[in-house]
Amino acid sequence: MRAEDITGSAVRSGCAAKELRVSDPLLDKPLPQNLDAERSVLGSILIDNALCDQAAKLLQPSDFFLAPHRRMFERMLALHEKNQPIDLVTLTDGKDAKDLGGKGSIADLIITQFGARIFLITQKGLKLKQHFVALSRLPTMRFLVH
Repeated sequence: MRAEDITGSAVRSGCAAKELRVSDPLLDKPLPQNLDAERSVLGSILIDNALCDQAAKLLQPSDFFLAPHRRMFERMLALHEKNQPIDLVTLTDGKDAKDLGGKGSIADLIITQFGARIFLITQKGLKLKQHFVALSRLPTMRFLVH
């Protein structure tokens, strides 16, 4: 993964944006993040575009740790505002898919989310809203570490 894919803004509270690192050298611990939740949220929206409403109420692009995930969520919100479908074609239409991690990465989100949904249905596991809430708290935690 490229270093620029891991950098981003700090928190939604209006504090000055800081560059994020995977770990803080002073603490020698990784910054707060939940990449599985990020993938789950993005994959769920790709499968069920109606979930974008719920995600938009609870999340902002800055809540995503990885830059490709932030950019993908931004594009999803823009498409949703225009009442356009959110899928592999519309996300990459006329744009470079590399800044989203590539078309393969987007397809992997869809495939992984289908598997996760089957697991959640059979195991009655966590609901997607829990991922939204968990992700929305992480930028503040990353800001506090810095």
